[in-house]
Amino acid sequence: MWKGALTEALAKYNTDRSILFYALATLARDPAPIPRVRYVVHRGFVNDACPEGEECDCLLTTTDLRSAKAEQILEASDAPVEIAWYIAPERRQRHRFPDHKLQGKTSKLDWDRERVRVWNSLSETMQSAFYGPPPGQPSAQVKDMSSNMMANNTNETLPENFALVVIDPKEVDMLDLQHARRTIFVRQEKRTWTSSEVAP
Repeated sequence: MWKGALTEALAKYNTDRSILFYALATLARDPAPIPRVRYVVHRGFVNDACPEGEECDCLLTTTDLRSAKAEQILEASDAPVEIAWYIAPERRQRHRFPDHKLQGKTSKLDWDRERVRVWNSLSETMQSAFYGPPPGQPSAQVKDMSSNMMANNTNETLPENFALVVIDPKEVDMLDLQHARRTIFVRQEKRTWTSSEVAP
C-alpha cells in the first residue's frame, strides 16, 4: 500500500535530507478563509516502535504552539489539512494527502512518551528554536535568545510550546510520473485501505 511505497523511498534515499520536506496547507480565517502553505519536516509515523499499532499510518511533524500554523490548526477540532510531497529521486514520485484531519490524543497511546521520542530526534538547533521568542518576532530581538534560554533550562523538561502535529490520512493520491501511473488509496473502516488506478 501507499505507506510501504513511501517508507521504501525514504529508506532508499535516506542520505538526501531534502526528501523529508513536504508542503503542508492549512486554512486561516482572517476573517475570510485564506489558504496558507509551508514546508515542514517529516518526523516519521506515530508509534514507529510499534508499526502495527492503530495509529501507525498517521504522519508526524512538529510545530511551535506560538506560531500562526498552530493557531490555524487549533481553530477547529479535526482541522482539515492537505500535504503535497514530491520525492524526485524515486522515479519522480508524488504523494498527495487531500482533506486529512489532524488527530487529537487517544487513550491507546502514551502521547507524552511519543512527544519525548520525537523531541530527542531533533537537532540541537531545532530544539533551541522552541526556547526562543515566538515565531515571526523581529529578528533584532531574537539574537542569541534561543541559545541562552536553552542553556538556562536546567529542569530537563520539554518546552510547553513544543507540539506534535498528527496527520490522520483518509485518502492518498500517489503519482509515479516516470510510468504515468496514478493510484488513489481510500481508508475504510478498521483502518484498512482500498486502491484504484486512475488516469494521471
